[in-house]
Amino acid sequence: MAAALAVAVIAAVAPAPAASEKGVDLVLAPAQTLRGPVSGPWTTPDFDDGAWSAAAGTSNSPAAVAPPSPASPGPLRIRRRFDVDAPERIRALELRISYADGLIAFLNGVQIAVRGLAEGAGPEDLPVRPHGPEVESIYVEPAPGALRPRGNVLAVEIRGKAPAGTVGLKASAGVEIVRGPYLARPRETEMTVIWETNLPATGSVTLSPDEQSPMVVRGPRRPSHRQVVRLTGLRPDTTYRYVAEATAAPAADVERAGPLSFRTPPRRGKPLRFAVYGDMRAPGHADHAAVVAGLIKEAPPFVVNTGDLVNRGNEESDWQRYFQISSPLGVSAAVVPALGNHDAGRGGLGARKTWDLFDMPTAAGSEPGYTSFEIAGVHFIILDSNRWASAAQRDWLRADLARAQSRRARRRLRAIFAFCHDGPFSNGPHGGNAEAARVYAPLLQAAKVDMLFSGHDHLYQRGAVDGLPYIVSGGGGAPLYDPTCVPRNAVRMDTARRPLPDCPAAVATIARAHHYVMVEVSARTARFCPRFPDGTTIEPCVTFDLAAVPPGAGRRSISRDAALPDTAPTP
Repeated sequence: MAAALAVAVIAAVAPAPAASEKGVDLVLAPAQTLRGPVSGPWTTPDFDDGAWSAAAGTSNSPAAVAPPSPASPGPLRIRRRFDVDAPERIRALELRISYADGLIAFLNGVQIAVRGLAEGAGPEDLPVRPHGPEVESIYVEPAPGALRPRGNVLAVEIRGKAPAGTVGLKASAGVEIVRGPYLARPRETEMTVIWETNLPATGSVTLSPDEQSPMVVRGPRRPSHRQVVRLTGLRPDTTYRYVAEATAAPAADVERAGPLSFRTPPRRGKPLRFAVYGDMRAPGHADHAAVVAGLIKEAPPFVVNTGDLVNRGNEESDWQRYFQISSPLGVSAAVVPALGNHDAGRGGLGARKTWDLFDMPTAAGSEPGYTSFEIAGVHFIILDSNRWASAAQRDWLRADLARAQSRRARRRLRAIFAFCHDGPFSNGPHGGNAEAARVYAPLLQAAKVDMLFSGHDHLYQRGAVDGLPYIVSGGGGAPLYDPTCVPRNAVRMDTARRPLPDCPAAVATIARAHHYVMVEVSARTARFCPRFPDGTTIEPCVTFDLAAVPPGAGRRSISRDAALPDTAPTP
């Protein structure tokens, strides 16, 4: 009963992955806390913590909540005793901890985890950077004999200028999938399946094409907490059922997820659908979940994200929360991210982590953040707005656009779409990025890019500047921003602070709305439908002619749907 209550209450703070049959019951005592000096081996089970403060709550309380005490300087120390009837069954522990801003964790006096502190940090050293509010799951494999039936102690030291935190604990008898599976790197004939486990494991995917016998594709043989299985030789425009499997020593320890399914994109020239959205970082988790629910109904084969998937890209806890929310979408639609300023994290430490999480290819000789690929005769360019000043990215883009234009001239491409986070055009509080407008927009316009997508301002905006169509899609869940103007042909959108001025003529539509954008590409047209989470449209869908535009011809022809549909079309 104690363990069940613990799981339920913690889940209300940070939703946990699906329940497994491998859980082991723990009897958790209330936490004891102390801020300030301590003498003796306080991390060991035999230490007398009778003079420490008891955390509020019953003996079944799932977490120690310890507010800072300015009168008592120094780190915050938390001890939590627990019993287990069969300690030999436990193969993995999950520490569920929030902390400000660094921690060292011990199990029965043995150090098991460090977060936020520099390597070799001394007893007085503070964390190297602030840590966010999300609860983090830390997975630990106890050494044989490390646990006993009674009187085990999880001890945590939290350091910071105002240290505070919460501590919870779960136990498992075997390998569990704790993130995913989720899809990445979509192509007509390829897909990547990724998942993570609480114990080192090897991975495989059992793939079942329509009306064909199942096949097994195995990942790397070396056990790891992260499994990446690349599926190749797939058929375009085909539904595949799949089961992800993790196997840990001993060989009988297996965990499966599925059956699930995905559909590969079509071959070149066939109609292509995909979705675009961005800016879903904290504290907008509930609104992000609503957008995800809307996207699931649309069933796109893949999604391009305009960035700021998380608040701090260098923090594992932020990514755990992102995948908890996006998991229902990620099992069937691969996500391709543009790198946001929040994703890059403090000092750019999150850039590589973001790129690796989504198995993103890196342009030859470049840092993570920009790349290109083709799906169904459509060229996708991903730009890093954190590197607008980078000569290497500029030179790469020129060469990539030249190749794309050559392929388009030979009718190997029908459209070119570009994506970034902080784009050149916006009429939200951030405004357009001056460097992007000065350097990058002319390159994209000269190459006749069919649409430039960006985010950063948390709103929806559509327009065109000097023949370059653009959409700002930053309404993925993060708190919305007020526009700074109103389109000339729209109903007035005055705010409580002041009436809004008219937008420049280049702005067609702007709206303060959580949303996503569905894109449909045919042989000669591209259709863009911005939708609220419930599937209703923000504005009538617009259709652009993808036919080649003669020099000096200006903007491509545009048509608008005559009426707003009540719901999203059935995919």
